Amino acid sequence: MPTFVESTIRIPEKPVTEECIVCHMCDITCKSANEFYGHVARIHGHRSPFKLRVQGTQCLCCLKHCYNREKLCHHLKHSSKNCARYYMVRVPILPPDVLKAKDAATAAFIAKLKASGRDHKYADLPPYRHAGPLLRVF
Repeated sequence: MPTFVESTIRIPEKPVTEECIVCHMCDITCKSANEFYGHVARIHGHRSPFKLRVQGTQCLCCLKHCYNREKLCHHLKHSSKNCARYYMVRVPILPPDVLKAKDAATAAFIAKLKASGRDHKYADLPPYRHAGPLLRVF
């Protein structure tokens, strides 16, 4: 006959550490950042960690204004390490309903570009930088 302690306490096979990341959309625990972003890409359809954080078309760190959200994600991923670091550390992940709305708007915008015979990378205007004080990143 099991004792009281044996019947009520379940010891997990692998203890959950501070390094584990919990998915904010489905509460699955991932062991590493790579596993988390792979899960988010496969299950929830988000490929870039920046897409989870970018809400508009202006970089919050350097005040660069891009033509669309995709261009801003490209800026964060390839052009500016300081801006990327700022977004990863200081900008929270958007709620799932906001992400769906942003992704739907981006898809509609890209469909409109393709219908007019343009590539998804097309921009009417070049990116520009707003005037104002820049944030100190670190």
